[in-house]
Amino acid sequence: MLNALAVVSLLLCIATAVLWAVSYRQFIDVGQISTRMDATTYTQHLIRLGSNNGRFLFTRRDLIWPRPVIADNIPNWEKENGWYLRREPPFDMYYVFARQPRDHSWHKYIAGIRFRRALELGGNSSRSVIGFVLFVPHAYVCIALAILPVLRGRRILRRRRANRRGLCQKCLYDLKGNVSGVCPECGTAVGQTSRRSTPEHLVMPDPY
Repeated sequence: MLNALAVVSLLLCIATAVLWAVSYRQFIDVGQISTRMDATTYTQHLIRLGSNNGRFLFTRRDLIWPRPVIADNIPNWEKENGWYLRREPPFDMYYVFARQPRDHSWHKYIAGIRFRRALELGGNSSRSVIGFVLFVPHAYVCIALAILPVLRGRRILRRRRANRRGLCQKCLYDLKGNVSGVCPECGTAVGQTSRRSTPEHLVMPDPY
């Protein structure tokens, strides 16, 4: 199970590295748009994952319009519902727009990760924007995804090296000549490959 997860993690790490390289030339945006309408408001939901200028951005946003204001635009908005994939030129993710009245948005920036909370209250005559955007560097994602493959690869190499040298795979105790089936040092069951004895031509003669 862990080996399968390690393979999946490695493939995701490679895919992230490719997106990292492409992100400086192209903004790749994958998401889903859905809408909801009640007696007084029309809401457009957006969930998306984008790759832009060395960072992933995850967005969850609601645009809320008073129904009388956009009644004529509702049919056009309904056509946008569903999944989409867009490729556009990269943009400046840190551009700061002028604060508008009733805009209570805020953001935090820690160690290359940025969180922006969107909170624009439009009232009865204009739209409201509620949601958040999370920016995470591709490098952080690559490192996180590479941890499991590196650990599993190291363990596999250690086992193979231990088998070749006739050592216990867990504690590296020398098992040459051991026929008990158990490592006397740590009690781990020993496989056939680890119990093999030293070839006769490598055995040192007894000086006594």
